[in-house]
Amino acid sequence: TLTTMRTALGPGTKLTPNKMKQKQSADEVTDAANWDKYFFSNKTLQRKYALSRAGRHEDVPLEPGAEGVAMHATYFGKGAERLAFDCKEVRMTAQGMEDVGIRLVAKEARHTEQLDAKFHHRMANMQARAQELADRFNDRVSRLVDAEEAAAMTINFAPCVIYQVYDDKYDYPNNTAWIFAEPYLEGHFHKWNNNA
Repeated sequence: TLTTMRTALGPGTKLTPNKMKQKQSADEVTDAANWDKYFFSNKTLQRKYALSRAGRHEDVPLEPGAEGVAMHATYFGKGAERLAFDCKEVRMTAQGMEDVGIRLVAKEARHTEQLDAKFHHRMANMQARAQELADRFNDRVSRLVDAEEAAAMTINFAPCVIYQVYDDKYDYPNNTAWIFAEPYLEGHFHKWNNNA
């Protein structure tokens, strides 16, 4: 991939692996102690925002009833540029942490040099642009074939949000972490390219 080539071959541009969080076993995801939790009430959750159609990052609310966001402390998968973590919006009850809304996948940079907002903004911009192109494709298809065929050919990209959080547990620059999150897609999928 391009990241692999840059890391392995680029003179002076080697990237440092993000070793803050280690791979989890499948049964750890339900253990509440293994979740990093961020709440507006204690100012560890600072902002949740998404990319608008105008290309600006605009604040969006948490799911109704949610008080914060929780990201599992260890990743369950990795790609060329990002690590994938279980994630969810939550509220605290007398019994402990309770899920609110849908299951999410949080993505964090795989390399320490990319643990900043710019990296996630680039990803969000790419996903928003891909959805714009998909909308154009879907519109053209809907004018060429009947509704049933058009529905079968509809393309959509997962909507994403970015959480800005204060975190002094790990070695984030200025104790600020950026959590890129999108809906968790159920099922088994085959990846048909290598993103290169």
